[in-house]
Amino acid sequence: MKTLSGKTTLWLAITVLSAVVALGQGGGQRGAGQRGGGQRGAPQQGAAAPNAAGAAILQKACSSCHGADAIANYHFETPDGYRDIVNNMIDTGAPVTPQELPVLVDYLFATYGKKPAPGSSPQATAATDPGKAILDSACTTCHGLEGLANHAYESREPYESLIGNMIAYGANITDVQIPVLAEYLLKTYGKKPAATNTAAATPDPGKAILESACTVCHGIDGMANHNYSSKAPYESLVKSMVAYGAVVTDAQMGPLVDYMFKTYGKK
Repeated sequence: MKTLSGKTTLWLAITVLSAVVALGQGGGQRGAGQRGGGQRGAPQQGAAAPNAAGAAILQKACSSCHGADAIANYHFETPDGYRDIVNNMIDTGAPVTPQELPVLVDYLFATYGKKPAPGSSPQATAATDPGKAILDSACTTCHGLEGLANHAYESREPYESLIGNMIAYGANITDVQIPVLAEYLLKTYGKKPAATNTAAATPDPGKAILESACTVCHGIDGMANHNYSSKAPYESLVKSMVAYGAVVTDAQMGPLVDYMFKTYGKK
């Protein structure tokens, strides 16, 4: 009995001593980490913990209805876009508690959020067009934005009608946001006016005379057969048409002949 008691006492002493040594080493490592030396891994593990928690919440709450990877299509510039998506999913039944919401939003933004370009300032990134922010938060919860390329309208009204249809389907857009969003859609996807062509805007006076004086009796397609190398034959042609009743004044003769030679003459 004495021998057994002695062995038991020895075993307990060794166990306690080992625990004290391990505790001392752990405390030393923590202290080293706090001072910036020794174990570098501890802060990284602490930073990784929220990411792991956010990934777990995403998998638990979202994968019951759709693949969790669907969120990879959304690249918002601020966490607000992800917060709106999560709130919408909560409204449709996603099991996310108020405590889990910020953890999940932080994880989504850190993982999928749009990162600022190198050298850009946070102020520049934050100064996003408000219409784009509304579009990103209100429309991408149900579909992507690629289809907007098919909506090339010339004014804001068709975009307002489109927004009204989306609101009817559940898009969270207020009355105040409608004109802001419509303006952004027009600016981004709207039909651009054709470049002004000065030459086209100011027709050649000879062309106007040709179209008004000659098309009364016949078309002008036959002019392609009059391929002369000087102006004189065109002047003779015009005079013969005047003899048949074409209304061309003496003042109009010069511009008409010049146009005919320039357009149909032999180059």
